[in-house]
Amino acid sequence: MRSLFFKIFACFWLSHLLVVSLVFAILSATQEPRDGLRRGDWRGGPPRIVSGEVLARQARAAAALWDSQNGSVEEKRAVQEKYFDPLERATGLRAALFDARGALLWGQPSREAGALALRAARSGEVEFNPSRGAFTTARGAAAPSGAIYVLTLQPPRDARPAGGPPRGPFAVGRRPGPPVRLLGLQLDRRQAYQIAQLISVFVAAGIVAFGLARYLTAPTVKLRRATHQLAGGDLSTRVGPAMGRRRDELADLGRDFDLMAARIEELMLSQRRLLGDISHELGSPLARLNVALELAQQGADEETRGYLARIERESGRLNTLIGQLLTLTRLENARPDAQSGASDEVVAVDLAQLVEDVCADADFEAQRLGRGVKLERNDPCRIAGNAELLRSAVENVVRNAVLHAPQSSSVEVSLQMENPPTALIRVRDYGSGVPDEALSLLFRPFYRVAEARDRQSGGVGLGLSITQRAVEFHGGTVEAFNAQGGGLLIEIRLPVINR
Repeated sequence: MRSLFFKIFACFWLSHLLVVSLVFAILSATQEPRDGLRRGDWRGGPPRIVSGEVLARQARAAAALWDSQNGSVEEKRAVQEKYFDPLERATGLRAALFDARGALLWGQPSREAGALALRAARSGEVEFNPSRGAFTTARGAAAPSGAIYVLTLQPPRDARPAGGPPRGPFAVGRRPGPPVRLLGLQLDRRQAYQIAQLISVFVAAGIVAFGLARYLTAPTVKLRRATHQLAGGDLSTRVGPAMGRRRDELADLGRDFDLMAARIEELMLSQRRLLGDISHELGSPLARLNVALELAQQGADEETRGYLARIERESGRLNTLIGQLLTLTRLENARPDAQSGASDEVVAVDLAQLVEDVCADADFEAQRLGRGVKLERNDPCRIAGNAELLRSAVENVVRNAVLHAPQSSSVEVSLQMENPPTALIRVRDYGSGVPDEALSLLFRPFYRVAEARDRQSGGVGLGLSITQRAVEFHGGTVEAFNAQGGGLLIEIRLPVINR
C-alpha cells in the first residue's frame, strides 16, 4: 500500500472499528438481560415477562413432575413445595396447571387462564392474553406418559397496569418471529439486529475515515499535479488558490511551492529575454561587418581575398546562429514576432507541398556531398499553422540527416496520414545513429553527441531544438529512435485540419 490516502484511510477506519467493537463487546458482556428467565437465571427481582423458550422448558418440567405422582394429597403438596412455590417466588407470577381438556389440576388461576390453557393445548404453541400490566401466558407440554399438560403464568391479583405490552422478540405470550436470513446465514431476530448494528457502525466509520483521509491528502494531490505541470514547462503554475482557506502545514507547503515557482519563472524569463536581446543586438554589428567585407573585397588582392572569404564564412555561421537563437527564443515564449520574420497569422498550410519543396531543396544540396534525399510517400493533407515555422521544423531535421548520412546513401522522407487525423512525417538516415541514452537529449539547445554528431558537420546544436519548439507550438510531438538496420529515425506528428 503506497498511497498516503489509503494508509490514512485504513488507519482511521480500523481504529474506529476497533474502538466500537471493544465498546460493543464490553456492553454485551456486562448488560443484564431484560429478565432472568431469558437465560434460566431468575435472580435479580421478579420479572413480568418470561421468554417463550423458558416457558416451554418449565411446562415440560411441570408436566413430568405432575405425571410422576399418583394423585394423593401428600404428593400434590410435595409438588407444590418442590416446584410451584419456588416458581412463583422467582417469577413474581401466579402459576397453574391444566390438563388437555382445560380442567384445573393445581393453582388458583382466573377464568381467562382456563380458556387460554385449552387454546394452548390445542395449538401446541405459546398463547397469551394481556392482563393488568403483564401477560397471562400458557404453554402445553407432553409428559413421559404421553399426557398433555398446560402451564399458565399470570400476573398477581394486585398488579397495576404498566402501560402497554412488552417489547422485544423474547416477551412471553408473543410468538417468536420467523428466522431471518442474512449473508447466507439463518439467524434469529436478535442476532440479525446485532449484525445490522455492526454493519451500520462499519459503514459510518468508513464514511468518516474516508472524509478525513481525503481532507488530509487532497493538498498533496494538488501539489503533485502542480509539480508535473511545472516540470512540463508551465511556469505559470500555482497551487495557492487550490488550497482554499487552509491554514495548516500543507497550506504552508503550497505557498512555499508558489514562491519557488515564481522564482523559477522569473529566472527563466530573464534568461530568455537576455538571450533574445543579445541575439538581436548582435544582428546589427554583423550586418555592418558584412557591408565592410563587401567593400574590402572590391579592392583586395588575391591573398587578401582568401582571408576575407574565411571571415565571410565565419560571419555567415555567426549570422545563422543568431537567427536560430532568435527563432528559439520566439518559440519558447510562444509568441511569433515580426522581427524574426514570422507572422502571427495562422493559415491553412499544404503540408504535402511544403514537404516536397523541402526535400527538393535538400536533395539539390545533398548532391554536392555525394548523398541524396528520397521522398518515398507524400499523402495530401493540410494543417493550421505558420508556414515558415513548419518549414523550418522539417528542414532542420532533413538537413541534419543529410549531414550525417554516409556517402552514396539517401535520406528517406515520408508523409502519411494516421487515425485519428494526424500527419506523420518520418525522416531516416543510414548513419551511425546515437547512443540510446542520448535519444531524449537530442532536442535540448546546444546538445551534441560527440561520437556520432561531431563539430565537423558545422552545426551548433540548435536545429533539432527549434524543430521541437515549432512542432509543440503547433500542438504536435517529435521523437527520435535508433532505426533497425542502423541510422537515426525522427518522427513528427502534427494535427490535421478536418476539411
